[in-house]
Amino acid sequence: MLKKLILIALFSCSAHALDSNIIEIMQYLQRDSDLIQRGFFLNKFDIVQEGIEKHKVDFNTLQKFNIDMFLDEKHINYSPIISSFLRNIKENRIALEKFLKDNDKIRAYEAFQQLDYNCMKCHALVRGW
Repeated sequence: MLKKLILIALFSCSAHALDSNIIEIMQYLQRDSDLIQRGFFLNKFDIVQEGIEKHKVDFNTLQKFNIDMFLDEKHINYSPIISSFLRNIKENRIALEKFLKDNDKIRAYEAFQQLDYNCMKCHALVRGW
């Protein structure tokens, strides 16, 4: 019985730690997006690039999580849709980098808007908007 209680306690702690970790990662991704946005508004593409580099690192960390662990029974069927949003975000970031490299700033900003839009679609789905 004691072993069972310890196992439950460990699982609860690790589930809480995972939950807080994903929240922290999401906060980092928000910071990264804010940096990119600010760089565009200020016409400072070094800030855009800094945001992109941070986004790569934080997004790679996010992708290490099994998103299904964070979905309740009501949302578990959304897993393939969420995976699609995640793929789109990565593709949008790659397009953003390509357009910046080509000095096509309008299309770079459009790619960033699509990246941001995919983030919000995922949040809307999970939050039931």
